[in-house]
Amino acid sequence: MSSNNLWGRFYHSPGGFLPSGKAEWLFTGLFFAVVIVILVAGWRMKISILKFLDVGAIFAALGQFFGRIGNIINGDVIGYPTKSPLGVIYANPNSFAPRHDIAYQPAAVYEALIDVLLFGILWTLRNKVKPGMYFSITSSVIPSARSSCLSGGTMRPYSSA
Repeated sequence: MSSNNLWGRFYHSPGGFLPSGKAEWLFTGLFFAVVIVILVAGWRMKISILKFLDVGAIFAALGQFFGRIGNIINGDVIGYPTKSPLGVIYANPNSFAPRHDIAYQPAAVYEALIDVLLFGILWTLRNKVKPGMYFSITSSVIPSARSSCLSGGTMRPYSSA
């Protein structure tokens, strides 16, 4: 089975797609908790749940940007090793980089740029699309961007087993 065959990995180990680290569980739990709170608050306040989710989605993209700044500082979200001039060397021994003497693609920087772009697009489209679209876009773009920016890095969206 090819190491890039995601369906094969899922088929042979469906649990491997569950969050594997504390930070991943924290994010996953936070996401579901926020969605539940938004659903309950929207229902109690008699506000369209889709509109409520949309408001949260617009600002989730902005919040993700600030989270990526922390990832850049900590060196806990990195990409492939690289010889590119864009590469970042995480020399601090407390960073999460497996080696502190080689450059890695700055996946967190790429994600931060995608988050800013996403926020800009959503903000520009505000009040121009059907309710629920912002939430749908955000909840598909952010994980997709994370998955593509991190493929090959140390923090992966699936276990390496």
